[in-house]
Amino acid sequence: MSTDDLGDERTSEYTDAEAYDAENCWSADDDFYLALAQEIGDPVLDVGCGTGRLTRAIAQAGLEITGFDLSPQMLARARELSDGLDIDWVHGDVRSMRLGRRFRLILMTGHAFQHMMTDDDLHAFFERMREHLVDEGVLAFETRNFAAKTFGGTPEPTLWHSYEDRAGRWIDVHVGSVYDPETGIEQLTFIDVVRATGDRTQSTSALRYVSVEQLNRLLREHGFDVVAQYGDWHKGPLGPAQPEVVTISRLAARL
Repeated sequence: MSTDDLGDERTSEYTDAEAYDAENCWSADDDFYLALAQEIGDPVLDVGCGTGRLTRAIAQAGLEITGFDLSPQMLARARELSDGLDIDWVHGDVRSMRLGRRFRLILMTGHAFQHMMTDDDLHAFFERMREHLVDEGVLAFETRNFAAKTFGGTPEPTLWHSYEDRAGRWIDVHVGSVYDPETGIEQLTFIDVVRATGDRTQSTSALRYVSVEQLNRLLREHGFDVVAQYGDWHKGPLGPAQPEVVTISRLAARL
């Protein structure tokens, strides 16, 4: 499967930035990464920053930060919401990123890591991370644990969760999925239904799942040491019932 354009129909869920913000509010993952940024220090690069919820919080904590994203719609909203904050917003593809500077900490949150569909994508990602980190800089990101996920599972969309949008309407989110165990790729269909009227909108996405063993092997190949891995946002251990694989890695010093 090609991912020459991660802004295509496989990630159409990211074209409505206001709806994304209504559905995705501050949560435990934001607390985790904000605390990490305060611990590690700046400059920070937030890759796949979306509308900048976490990026703005890190800037408000007094840290120098750059937000980088592929979606122009998400970045446009990020700029609108960051009035008065000193944040550099950059549009681009993480696999070919060339910012001409290095960072003490790079974050990739919101499970954006799972939108890289091929081994070539992953190798390119880790190379760009290595190029943009200072010696012994930290890369932190997460991927879902497939066995513990709570959405999809059948081609026919079923109710996942509900949220209240900016207009005060309740939206019921239905998700259907088809998983290919050979590639680790799950094709997702989202159907948002306005509860009061029955109006429906549809979007699509694709996620790739990699094993912890494969993930750690890729990190080592690109010069990273795994500092810690957690199964949830409260630093619980990895396990088959834990929802996340949260990885904190450190770039080895260059010779």
